[in-house]
Amino acid sequence: MNENGEKIDEALTRFFRRELPEPWPECRVRTAPLTGRPRVRAAARLALAASLVLYFVGYFLLGGVFPRQLPQPAVDHHRDIGKGFGVRPGQPPSGSPLTPR
Repeated sequence: MNENGEKIDEALTRFFRRELPEPWPECRVRTAPLTGRPRVRAAARLALAASLVLYFVGYFLLGGVFPRQLPQPAVDHHRDIGKGFGVRPGQPPSGSPLTPR
């Protein structure tokens, strides 16, 4: 690393170390178990399951509306362009300014 890069690195290190709390705060751990009514938790899970079912049903119904095959392109990219015009590979067409004299 060049000298300027080292100076920037040192300045950023000092800045971020100043921003950190000293001493680091203690982690507070919850001692009481989670209290919640089982009916509320069951209703939330049921709502989640119902929303997932609706999502997948809607996905499959919407997917059935659209065709599976893409329409054929208007331009056939597999045909030989210039075929039938008397053009041979490696030779310029007759009357072209590239024709040798």
